[in-house]
Amino acid sequence: MSAFRNRPRYPLDHEPAAVTYAREKAGLSKTQLANACGVSVSLISEIEGGTRNATPAMLNKLTVVLNCPRVVLERKQGSRTRHIEIDAIASDSTALDDRHVRVAHYLTALQLRLRTAGVQAAYELPEEWPPQVSVVMPSLSTHEDIIYVDSRFTKERNLEWWFQWDWYEWICRVDHLDKAVMRISERLQRP
Repeated sequence: MSAFRNRPRYPLDHEPAAVTYAREKAGLSKTQLANACGVSVSLISEIEGGTRNATPAMLNKLTVVLNCPRVVLERKQGSRTRHIEIDAIASDSTALDDRHVRVAHYLTALQLRLRTAGVQAAYELPEEWPPQVSVVMPSLSTHEDIIYVDSRFTKERNLEWWFQWDWYEWICRVDHLDKAVMRISERLQRP
């Protein structure tokens, strides 16, 4: 068997650069990640290198060990542009900053909290960035709105992360999930 595998012929279910990035952000070596997942170091290397597909079960293990939302590690199906972008920046770890991870984390948390409050909420990662949560009140199923996460600077030049509507109106800071759910629910109930 050759020392290097060829790229798989089928599309990958994960983003190799995202797995590497999440592992590095967690402060783990490939050996530590492999041990925590109960797999070989070579499998982790092949997953990060894009020469081996991460199975759904493996993705679940990675999300638990890396404390990372699964959506961050997954490749969106049918997204050739995203595939090319990730492959192009895979060798430059500074190009893939933690913004992607933060945004996915905040939106996933919001989606879960909204669902608990009875709002139909779906996390979406369209082919074109940015990720979003679409929300619908069950009683007004014809009315759908989109929520994004964006950062902005305070007067003191501190960076804060905020939820915002697709018409660029700020909802609230991401660390106030209950307030966000209340404001979103109120807005969705208006005609």
